This record gives sequence, C-alpha cells and structure tokens, in this order.
Amino acid sequence: MSIKTSINLWHHDVPQYGIYTTEECIEILKNAGYEAVDFPMCNWPEGDDIVFSEAFEEKVIAFAEQLRENGMIVGQTHLPYVPGYYPRKEEEGEEYFLEVFLPRVIRGIELTAKMGCKVAVFHLYLGKDREETLDVNRKTLDLLRPVCKRTGVKVALENVFGWNSREGICPCNVDTKEDMVDYVDYGGSEYFGICFDTGHAALLGYDPIEFIEACGKRLIALHVNSNTGRKWVDDLHMIPGSLNWTEPIKWEKISETLGKVGYSGTYNLEVLVPYGSNRNMVKTFVAYTGAVARNYADMI
Repeated sequence: MSIKTSINLWHHDVPQYGIYTTEECIEILKNAGYEAVDFPMCNWPEGDDIVFSEAFEEKVIAFAEQLRENGMIVGQTHLPYVPGYYPRKEEEGEEYFLEVFLPRVIRGIELTAKMGCKVAVFHLYLGKDREETLDVNRKTLDLLRPVCKRTGVKVALENVFGWNSREGICPCNVDTKEDMVDYVDYGGSEYFGICFDTGHAALLGYDPIEFIEACGKRLIALHVNSNTGRKWVDDLHMIPGSLNWTEPIKWEKISETLGKVGYSGTYNLEVLVPYGSNRNMVKTFVAYTGAVARNYADMI
C-alpha cells in the first residue's frame, strides 16, 4: 500500500497561503503531488472560538469537498490547543482547560468528522508537576472518549515539550515514548493514538527510531519536520534533510522503521513557508516539499 503524502495547511486563506485563493491553494498542493492535508482547527485570526461558527463549519466542509474533487483528502486535522508549550499560567489551569478550552476541542473533533476525516491531532495538558499533568490528562481522555466513539474520529496525542528560563526547552511529562504509550493505553487504542512530532523529539534529544518502535500500532499520525536539535534554538519546522551536515535525524531510517511497525497514516510534513516568500517562491517551496515527502513516503 502506498502511503499518502500530506502537508500542514496552517490556514489557506491567511498567511502563509493567504496570498492565494482556495482554488489556487488546492492547485498548488495538487501540482506538488500532495494527496492529503493536515487542516488547522486552531490559531485562526478570529480565535479558536471560530470552531463554533456556522459559517466556519460551512467553510471547512466545502473545502474538504473541493479537495475530494481534486483527488485529495483531509488526512488529519490539528485541534485547538492552549497557546505555547510552556507551563500554564495560573488563569490557564485545570478549571480553564476542562471547562472553557475542552469544548473547543470537542467541537474540532466534530468538525473533523464532518470533513470526512478520521484523525485529529491534540496537545495534552501541561501541569505544574507530573501528578497534576497526569490527573488532568486522564480526566481529559475520559471526557474525549465518548466523543471519539460518537464521531468515529481517533484523537492522535502529540509529543510536545516544556520550557523554562533556566533550561530552555525541557521535558514536560507529555514528551517521552513512555508518556505517550501510557496515555493511549489509558484512553483506549480504539479511540486514541499517537502523533509523533520528529522535531519535538529532536529538541529533547530523543531517538526517533526508539520512539517509533515503542509506539508501534499506536502511531496513527506524523508531524515530520527538522531542527538543529539544540534546545535553546526554536522549534524551526524545517524540511527533512535541509540542514546538511548538521542534520540530526536519519530520515531513511525513520521511513524504514515506520514500515516495520506497519504505519498506515499519511507522511505529513509540518513545515513553515520561509518568511517573506512571494507567490512564486511559495509555489516552488511547496513543490520541493512535495518531492521530499514522496521520496521518504516511498521508503516506508
């Protein structure tokens, strides 16, 4: 079975792809060889409450239909998440997360189903310590489980990272292979899986091969991107293999390991269009990323 190639769309009608119409955007992705997209339910200029809008629902359903008419699909979506990967502010604690924020996530799952998509990526809660993080996330999974059952959408839990001024990027109890496996096993693999972000793992110095092997069949989504692996450098979302001799990730080996564990999701790039790119530059960038994605997807 051929693995479909995919790219994070971010937002097709605001920067980065905002310099194109929806039709132009789909044409660029199709010409680049992409067969799927990772559609954002988060970070829209209007705020994450946009997911409750009837106009937004009509818009995303229409976009999914336009993709299908062009032989493409929404392979996965990205659900709303509390801004940043850092320890929560006091006002963004457990009560806020479960009572104010989680309804947005549930709505995003429902919209994912309406788009004909079966996988939605989600960032779990980062608490002040391991105990709080585990407690709130188990409550979260308990609340999301019936939503997954009702909609037929699997929620892919993403490995993330924490940050503090002393260490920079640091572990957060939602980052190791053990963390991710434990959460899926608690929530139930019929409703939850893992989205492996290669860049996040690299920043924490984790071996991506060991990570993928530990995930096994629980792995249902990918955020494929590269960075220098230095924790004081930002989460760069570079194209795989683009860092030349400083490249910290062996991409061929990753594809080989994905094949060994029987991965059947999309080979999804989560990369950033270079800032300041004009129309022609964006088109060329996307075309190149499409070739890269196809190359590594074919190795699976």
